[in-house]
Amino acid sequence: MDLAYAGNVCAEIMNQLGGNFTSTMDENGKLWIVKGTKCPWKGEEARKNPILCTLTRKIFFQT
Repeated sequence: MDLAYAGNVCAEIMNQLGGNFTSTMDENGKLWIVKGTKCPWKGEEARKNPILCTLTRKIFFQT
Protein backbone atom coordinates (compact mmCIF):
# COMPACT_ATOMS: atom_id res chain seq x y z
CA MET A 1 0.00 0.00 0.00
CA ASP A 2 1.30 3.45 -0.92
CA LEU A 3 0.92 5.36 2.36
CA ALA A 4 1.85 8.71 0.81
CA TYR A 5 -0.87 8.37 -1.80
CA ALA A 6 -3.49 7.26 0.74
CA GLY A 7 -2.56 10.06 3.15
CA ASN A 8 -2.66 12.70 0.44
CA VAL A 9 -6.04 11.47 -0.79
CA CYS A 10 -7.50 11.55 2.74
CA ALA A 11 -6.18 15.07 3.38
CA GLU A 12 -7.43 16.32 0.01
CA ILE A 13 -10.93 14.91 0.58
CA MET A 14 -11.18 16.58 3.97
CA ASN A 15 -9.85 19.87 2.57
CA GLN A 16 -12.42 19.80 -0.25
CA LEU A 17 -15.12 19.39 2.40
CA GLY A 18 -13.90 22.56 4.15
CA GLY A 19 -11.34 21.19 6.58
CA ASN A 20 -7.68 22.09 6.97
CA PHE A 21 -5.59 18.90 6.75
CA THR A 22 -1.99 18.07 5.87
CA SER A 23 -0.28 14.81 5.03
CA THR A 24 3.38 14.13 5.87
CA MET A 25 5.89 11.37 6.62
CA ASP A 26 6.91 10.91 10.26
CA GLU A 27 10.49 11.55 11.41
CA ASN A 28 11.42 7.87 11.20
CA GLY A 29 10.07 7.48 7.69
CA LYS A 30 7.82 4.60 8.73
CA LEU A 31 4.43 6.27 9.15
CA TRP A 32 2.42 8.66 7.03
CA ILE A 33 0.52 11.12 9.22
CA VAL A 34 -2.64 13.03 8.34
CA LYS A 35 -3.22 15.98 10.66
CA GLY A 36 -6.15 18.35 10.80
CA THR A 37 -6.53 21.73 12.42
CA LYS A 38 -10.08 22.45 11.24
CA CYS A 39 -12.97 20.00 11.06
CA PRO A 40 -15.06 20.39 7.90
CA TRP A 41 -18.33 19.79 9.75
CA LYS A 42 -19.93 22.96 11.09
CA GLY A 43 -22.99 24.23 12.87
CA GLU A 44 -26.26 22.50 12.17
CA GLU A 45 -24.65 19.76 10.08
CA ALA A 46 -22.43 18.75 13.00
CA ARG A 47 -25.30 18.95 15.52
CA LYS A 48 -27.56 16.76 13.37
CA ASN A 49 -24.80 14.25 12.60
CA PRO A 50 -22.33 14.10 15.52
CA ILE A 51 -20.91 10.89 14.09
CA LEU A 52 -19.20 13.03 11.41
CA CYS A 53 -17.00 14.74 14.00
CA THR A 54 -16.26 11.44 15.71
CA LEU A 55 -15.28 9.79 12.44
CA THR A 56 -13.07 12.72 11.52
CA ARG A 57 -11.23 12.51 14.83
CA LYS A 58 -10.89 8.73 14.84
CA ILE A 59 -9.99 8.16 11.20
CA PHE A 60 -8.16 11.25 10.05
CA PHE A 61 -6.54 12.85 13.08
CA GLN A 62 -3.10 11.73 14.24
CA THR A 63 -1.59 13.85 16.99
